[in-house]
Amino acid sequence: MLSTLIYCINAVVPVFVIIALGKLLSVKGGLGADFFKKLNRLVYLFLIPAILFESIYSADLYSSFDSGLILFIAAATVAAFLLAFILGKSLIKDKRKAASFTQGCFKGNYMFLAVPILGNLLGSEEMGKIMMAAPFIVIINNILAVLLFDFFGCKDGCAHKSFLMRLLDILWGLVKNPFILSVIIALPFPLLGIKLPQLIIKPISYIADVSTTVALIGIGGVFYFDRLKRDFKIIFSSALVKTLIAPLASVLIAIAIGLRGTQLAIITLAMAAPAATNSYSVAITLGGDGDVAAGSVLMSTALSLITIVIFTAALKYLGLF
Repeated sequence: MLSTLIYCINAVVPVFVIIALGKLLSVKGGLGADFFKKLNRLVYLFLIPAILFESIYSADLYSSFDSGLILFIAAATVAAFLLAFILGKSLIKDKRKAASFTQGCFKGNYMFLAVPILGNLLGSEEMGKIMMAAPFIVIINNILAVLLFDFFGCKDGCAHKSFLMRLLDILWGLVKNPFILSVIIALPFPLLGIKLPQLIIKPISYIADVSTTVALIGIGGVFYFDRLKRDFKIIFSSALVKTLIAPLASVLIAIAIGLRGTQLAIITLAMAAPAATNSYSVAITLGGDGDVAAGSVLMSTALSLITIVIFTAALKYLGLF
């Protein structure tokens, strides 16, 4: 058991060490909020799309695409959304806070945090399957987000728009999403057996090699602990649902229906990953409470350091992946 725990700690903790480095650079390194804002935009627009493109380009799609896995993650995400929606609507009077609470319960940081941990756990040979889940997770998270904030009401900036128009805006945003675009661009190459020349694919590989590290530094750089002071109970409850309750239920169901190995590992990290780092920008754009959204990201990331180690160590010890 001890060796399994050490193995999982070695796979998980380094990711959080890099996040801590980002925070250290923001506090002691003279790198201000504007720097990290630009850095995270670089990650979003170029670095993560590069690693997505490279992974899909080099993957065996016929063995990497797993419809059952994607359907399970989609169903589990919707279930977490419904649970959080009911809790938020029933227990939180302020609709803006209830909306941000709900978002923090279901919308996870798959690309920036789950993917590097899965890479450490499963190895590079499984990166194709790990990455194939990403665009579907992005799509379902964003569609659920617009439904969520529409129900709870949105701010003046979008109040004049009908629900259909807001949904169309989200769908158009998905079409333009750099993650999804990179997958769409990459798909024809493995499907048709097309190979790019080295002078093109090599630079993409170089960019992909640094993308995870830079992304994690960017996450650490925008963490501000003062955001936890207000609405602590709401923030902690949201983080608890995201990092413990929802993933535990999902993992138990997955085990019960016979899912094992890579499938179970991806499900575990997809559901146990902390709240997505763009939760704050989505919340303030669509009418939620920005402080609750930002606090949920911070609290869930801190809790996930513990819960992800426990989940992975327990499942590894039981021989389930």
